[in-house]
Formats: sequence, C-alpha cells, structure tokens
Amino acid sequence: MRTIFFDFGNVLAFFDHRRATVKFAPFTDLTEVEVFDAIYNTSLEEEFELGNINGDEFVHAACAVIGYQDTHSRFRQDFMDIFTPNPEVCALVPKLKSNYRLVLASNTNELHFEQIQSEYAALLQHFDALALSFQAGARKPHPGFYSYCQNLADAEPRDCLLIDDLTTNVEAAQAFGWKGIHYTNYPALLHELGRFGITVS
Repeated sequence: MRTIFFDFGNVLAFFDHRRATVKFAPFTDLTEVEVFDAIYNTSLEEEFELGNINGDEFVHAACAVIGYQDTHSRFRQDFMDIFTPNPEVCALVPKLKSNYRLVLASNTNELHFEQIQSEYAALLQHFDALALSFQAGARKPHPGFYSYCQNLADAEPRDCLLIDDLTTNVEAAQAFGWKGIHYTNYPALLHELGRFGITVS
C-alpha cells in the first residue's frame, strides 16, 4: 500500500448538520425539521458540493428557501460550525505520514472546507493532496470522484486504500480497484489497517 485516502466527515471529524438547523429555525417560520429538509434533502446541497454554485450563491438560495430573517453573515457562520474532532484518528494521521502518501478525499463544499481549513490546519499539513468534491465536480460514490483522486494518488489503484464511514463509498472504491475500510470505530480501524499490512510508526 502506498497511498491512503481519508474521508473527513465522521472519520477525521464528526459533523452534525442539525447544529446549524436548530440555530436557523428561530429566524424562519418553519420547524427545524422543515428547515433541515429544505436545505439538505433537496438538490441544493448536492449542487453546492459539486461546485456548481459558490458560497455566496448557496447562502442566498438557502436563506431564500427557508425564509431566513437574520443576516447572511450569521447564516454562514452557523452553517459552517458543525464539526467536532475525532481525536484518535486525527492522532493517527501523522503516524502514517512517514510511510504513506496521504490524501484527503471528501464530499464537501466551499464553506465547510473554509471551516475545516480554519479548525484543522495542523491536521491538513500532514496531507500530500486534497481531493474535494466541490473542486472535483463529482461526489463519492460517483466514479468521477475516484478518477479525480487517482490523479493525486502517485500510485496504482491496487496500492490505494480508502477509509470512509459509508459502505457505498467503500464499495465504489473497491470497484475502482482500490482497497477499502469501512470506518466504524478506532480499534476496528487499527485492526483493518493491520490486515492490509499497514504499519503505524
């Protein structure tokens, strides 16, 4: 194994969109569930994560669709603040750095990545490359995302491994010729890494 791809959400850090939507709801005439559905269960989020709209366009559209009655600046701040670190996996990354090429492989958008860059700058410095859906124009599990990642791998597909919290994304990686680990918890991750002969220095 030469290149390890790490998913971000629910692997390196946990996220909860409802941290944002509970803050949005008091400034709308909708329930929190209706706010969540309007933003996350329509094409709006997908278009944002594909990079088809930018941050300002997303904020404008999201505020309009939920009837948001506070400032765009406040909406943006609350939308971005959804992450909490997964300390064990974050600590694992530098231990792998000396022996493997590390690539972040994340379905994300411009604003969430802005938050990631701010909160997790020390972690990101260990990565050799960043594969982000809004820059790739494709999201996992679409093959186009894996093709984009492969260009950053500096390794043959058989020498690549994806760690992801979603089985559909892992299965798509395996179909692409990579190895895959479905992340559930840290002890299981260490076991799976050992099964692939990956050493943690």
